[in-house]
Amino acid sequence: PRPALCHRGDQYHGRRPCEYETWVDFSYLGQPFLTETGGFNTPYNSFAEGIANVGYGGRMRIKAGQTSATVANLDKPMTIEAYGGPVTIGQ
Repeated sequence: PRPALCHRGDQYHGRRPCEYETWVDFSYLGQPFLTETGGFNTPYNSFAEGIANVGYGGRMRIKAGQTSATVANLDKPMTIEAYGGPVTIGQ
């Protein structure tokens, strides 16, 4: 997997679309115990963090798992893909 280098500041505002991946793993322990950068080995552990940090037009890849979180606001174009098995959001 390519590293997650393109998130937050690289959103719309006339910039080119993001070409990198932002990773999410609902089972990742994350802060305050482990770093969350959106990379394959240090993913975000919530759907909301992934959405907030994926770049405009970027790709969010979610490792297999489930969360009870619901989608409140997808405010930019992005591709969302499951990785390694099914992903359930909102149940």
